[in-house]
Amino acid sequence: MIRRGDVPTLYSEATLDQFAAKTRDVLRQWLEQPEGLVTITGRPGSGKTHCAWAVVREYQREHDGARFELSTAFLLDVAAWVGAYGMGGAVPALKQAARFPGLFVLDDLGAEKLTDFGQQSLIYLLTEREQWRRPTLVTSNLSLSEVSGRLDARIASRLAGGLVLVMQRDRRVKAQGG
Repeated sequence: MIRRGDVPTLYSEATLDQFAAKTRDVLRQWLEQPEGLVTITGRPGSGKTHCAWAVVREYQREHDGARFELSTAFLLDVAAWVGAYGMGGAVPALKQAARFPGLFVLDDLGAEKLTDFGQQSLIYLLTEREQWRRPTLVTSNLSLSEVSGRLDARIASRLAGGLVLVMQRDRRVKAQGG
């Protein structure tokens, strides 16, 4: 369970009410029966991470357990498990993440430099979560087409099979008066 102190200060007051009605309504409808994959794509600064934290906060009102992972950090952890324990050490940790019953957020997919093992780890994680209909939210600056070309077509296919939202306006520029 993510506790209030585990939420970065920037997102501690994030709510879905801060987003366009269509985005807010679609995500609240999903939260009524959260299962399967949700992907939020868009340009840098469009509010994807802010929206993901808002979803976590609303999810936790009705459900137990949420896990928020920056994609880069998650894959660095996977690499560390391999380095410390060999492949046998990484597999149980990946299974634990894949089978986590609550909301799993993978933030900023595509920001990482992907190794073959990292690619296989992401495919495994997303495939397991999709097949078991575990609530999963992925954010990325990449479009699904770019995910297919830069990461893997199977990853893009898994993401496309769920709910996909595209955020367009840069929230940071507007906040600065631009």
